Amino acid sequence: MEIIDTDMTAGINAPKTSPEEVVRQVLEGIEQGKEEILVDETGRNVKASLSSASPAYLTRAH
Repeated sequence: MEIIDTDMTAGINAPKTSPEEVVRQVLEGIEQGKEEILVDETGRNVKASLSSASPAYLTRAH
């Protein structure tokens, strides 16, 4: 998951997802009966790469 924009992450200079967007997507996923809810592109990319030869969580960020 990308960083969620909160007081705790205020000093981090990186793309952030708003708390409102996280809540919106989670509630939408619950309403649709989803068992898994991925609220940003980072999470979706990691999930998609899990069964690949080089999973995203094992690669170094540049």
